[in-house]
Amino acid sequence: MNENSNFAALRNFKALLKEVGNTKDFAKKVGIHLTYVSLITREKRKIGPVIAAKIETAFNKPPGWIYKL
Repeated sequence: MNENSNFAALRNFKALLKEVGNTKDFAKKVGIHLTYVSLITREKRKIGPVIAAKIETAFNKPPGWIYKL
């Protein structure tokens, strides 16, 4: 992944998080640990392909959507 795709993933992640309202509900919806969501939010972790796929599935987005600007 390059910096543009990391930027896009973070932007799209934050938009979905805002839609849900809070990190706890987001984590539950996606099926990932709350701590991991918090690390992504604080930009301590990047969104890899496995987490990206879980997010896209949970929000009915097409594969690769998270990385698109």
